[in-house]
Amino acid sequence: MNQWRHGAILAFLLVMLVEVLWVGIDTERDSKPVVWQWVATKVSVGFPVNFVSVTTFESRGQPLFVIGADDPWAPGVRILWGWFLVDLLAAVALFIAISHLLLHKTGLLFIKACIFGVVGGVLMSLGSSDAGGWNWLTWVFLVFLFAGIPGLIYINTKHLTRNLGALALLAVSLLVLPWACRWGDQFKTENRFTMSHRSKTTLTPTLQQMVVQPLACWTVLIIPLLLMRKIQESVVRSQQSE
Repeated sequence: MNQWRHGAILAFLLVMLVEVLWVGIDTERDSKPVVWQWVATKVSVGFPVNFVSVTTFESRGQPLFVIGADDPWAPGVRILWGWFLVDLLAAVALFIAISHLLLHKTGLLFIKACIFGVVGGVLMSLGSSDAGGWNWLTWVFLVFLFAGIPGLIYINTKHLTRNLGALALLAVSLLVLPWACRWGDQFKTENRFTMSHRSKTTLTPTLQQMVVQPLACWTVLIIPLLLMRKIQESVVRSQQSE
């Protein structure tokens, strides 16, 4: 009973994590240089469809027009009740799916690999800036990327006799990582919450960021991962020979 309860709590927390990672921020702006400027920021929540959104409005000067109440960028809370049922059913289905995955070792490893990718993506977002500057979190991210992720994958796959499973989990972590990074980037001050923010299209993921770079990292990180597994095999053989 306790095991089922713990699994249900963990599944619920993972569903909440997915909901948080699906939070989106969009912005719209218009301006006349020096005279006036307005910016609308919309925070949307809901998986897989954002059924509720909260919009804030900032302005400087005297804009030539006023946003109407029926405008999608009008300030306030907007709830799409039709999509609420879709999101509720999706949350229940996701909870059931995660609960079943937690009952199997393979499913649990897959979830762990996704979490490793989320942690790495958040660290990457915190450690980078548009100006190209680095901070101490940049070094934390690099250590986690080149040592932490391969080490965690190795620890959790020591019982696997073949390398294929470990390499697959490493790929899962690295494919999740850039998505988590882009999610964190949208909350940065220089991107969203200032009057001088840029267009939202600048944060659109590219094929290079989402696929090419993770695959390039994968080809590099398989070296320490396979090396650790090779050392483990050598130690086991030496113990068996004794």
